Amino acid sequence: MLATKHTAADTQRLNHVEQHHESQRLTKSRQKQWSFADKVTILGGIVVCTAAVWFLGSVGARIDSMNYSIDSLQSQVQQSAAENASLTAQADSLQQPARILGIAFGKLHMQYKPPVQIGSTAAGQ
Repeated sequence: MLATKHTAADTQRLNHVEQHHESQRLTKSRQKQWSFADKVTILGGIVVCTAAVWFLGSVGARIDSMNYSIDSLQSQVQQSAAENASLTAQADSLQQPARILGIAFGKLHMQYKPPVQIGSTAAGQ
């Protein structure tokens, strides 16, 4: 078997490599550990994002509710306008003089009397 000789340079190089690996291992373990401030910051960010999503959802729900109310009111306005137009046409037909006279003479048996003129007399003559 061949005997290997370690020179001082080889030993120094091996120590340097081992130290480098050890420092990398410690750095990785430090990176995995989060401080309390980091945890609080992340939790605060999550809370803010959740609140923003909740707010947007509630605003969207209110907008949807208002749209439903507006649609309902618009349909009521259209129904009222149609009913008003129908009632106006009915009132116009009921106010026609020919219809009124037809009912008066036909159903109520009223008779037409010529108008009476009242003469004016001078007082004291």
